[in-house]
Amino acid sequence: MALPMSRPIKLKNGVYYLQKRVPVDLLDKVGRKTIKVSLFTKDPMAAKIRHAQKLQELDTEWASLRSDVLTLSFKQVVALTKQRYDFFLAQFGDNPPSVASTQNELDMRKGVDQDAERLEIWYGRTADTILLAHGIRVDLGTRHTLLRQIHSTDIQSLELIKRNAEGNFSPDPMADRFPEWVPEKTVVALPVEASLSHLFDLWEKDHKADNGATRTASDFAHKVRSLIAFLKYDDAARVTPLEISKWCDCLRHEKGLSGKTIRDKYLSAVKAVVRTGMNKQIIVSDPTKGVVVKVSKQQKLRSKGYTDTEALDILRHAKQPFRADSRRSAGNKRAIRWLPWICAFTGARSGEIAQLRKEDLIDQDGIKCLKITPEAGSVKTGNVRLVPIHPQLIEQGLLAFIQNSPKGHLFFDLDPKNPDPQKRASSAYKKVGGWIRDTVGIVDPSVQPNHAWRHRFKTISRDYGLGSEYSEAIMGHEDGKAATSCGEIGPKALYREIIKLPHIELAGKP
Repeated sequence: MALPMSRPIKLKNGVYYLQKRVPVDLLDKVGRKTIKVSLFTKDPMAAKIRHAQKLQELDTEWASLRSDVLTLSFKQVVALTKQRYDFFLAQFGDNPPSVASTQNELDMRKGVDQDAERLEIWYGRTADTILLAHGIRVDLGTRHTLLRQIHSTDIQSLELIKRNAEGNFSPDPMADRFPEWVPEKTVVALPVEASLSHLFDLWEKDHKADNGATRTASDFAHKVRSLIAFLKYDDAARVTPLEISKWCDCLRHEKGLSGKTIRDKYLSAVKAVVRTGMNKQIIVSDPTKGVVVKVSKQQKLRSKGYTDTEALDILRHAKQPFRADSRRSAGNKRAIRWLPWICAFTGARSGEIAQLRKEDLIDQDGIKCLKITPEAGSVKTGNVRLVPIHPQLIEQGLLAFIQNSPKGHLFFDLDPKNPDPQKRASSAYKKVGGWIRDTVGIVDPSVQPNHAWRHRFKTISRDYGLGSEYSEAIMGHEDGKAATSCGEIGPKALYREIIKLPHIELAGKP
């Protein structure tokens, strides 16, 4: 009997989708049982063609996931980037864009190769495409090298395109620098068990099993990549405390990071990953043991929260409507309008507010509340909480805005190619932070544009007599005390406290 063939699925809106069950052996790696991808067409013939293409892409991706994690030689990493060089020439070789636009591209990429996180943001998707085309997976150290070489290739390509735009079509003298891709001669299987990359994968698997935040995993990956790039190898068993200490010194003196950032972010992440390796009996010694990063006590020149004047300035600007021809997306406009006001009256983390959905407006005991839940994206504590809505927000039309919005997230649309709500929420609140810096003009580096609302909320909660346990519950703080976890603080108690906060008068001086 012939097996049924996979075919496009037509939804009620007429758009065709590909839907395919994930093979059992890949469930842990893919993270879901079924793949469902839009084909972005209502035409049945086009849907068949795109469906076949997507199936082929999926088969290639799954074959890659079944392959070993590899470490590549530097020569082979350079060979991989020729695909990127050829792409640029095919796109712009005959009809290059203007000199000005090409120069702008070059300017935007300056210094990108000096920061692992920026490299991933700029070139991560390109690296995935290249690796998928060759059906391979690589360790974190190789990936970092690949990202840097993609950057180098892009700079070379843009310089050539700029010369073309100036009327100079002479051959690129560096066009032959790319060696031939010959995997069987230079690709070596990494001894996975003892690699930092593998220890990170084990830590991440446990982290996900504990419902840990996606953002934390991404942040830890960046820190481990930084260490691997410094070491120039990926063998956890070889790492010594002296090398860890030198890495921390490099972060401080060459990268300019503060001692607190190195201790609490970089070293802390590596310690957690190494501890996983020791707990699972993969490595026998801890190279981070005994490494101390000195943290200087910083002078406090001002409050970390917004002053009354700064807060009023932001909230006034947020209420000003955008022009119809503004280049900001509709979601960013909504985020700028509402995130500052909601954060001002809740002290919530900006990411928690940025990921709110229409269905997160609920009525509990006759009180309108916002439900901050991991179902919408990511919550630091991993727990759901209800936050009553202050009367001034209702007067300003928050309820009407939410009720009239389509189902789903309020401040962004999920990208079918990147359906991670946490990343989309992060982009949304960062745009608000940039707006506070660039448009409102609050540029003091002592103030984090989004997090400053939490500091301010805590201050004004004390000013107006909100009980400490209630303000902590509203903000989503957990102190770990047994007494705090005994019983519930419901919406009635929180609303009783939150209405102690006065209305914010925008007219005149504060």
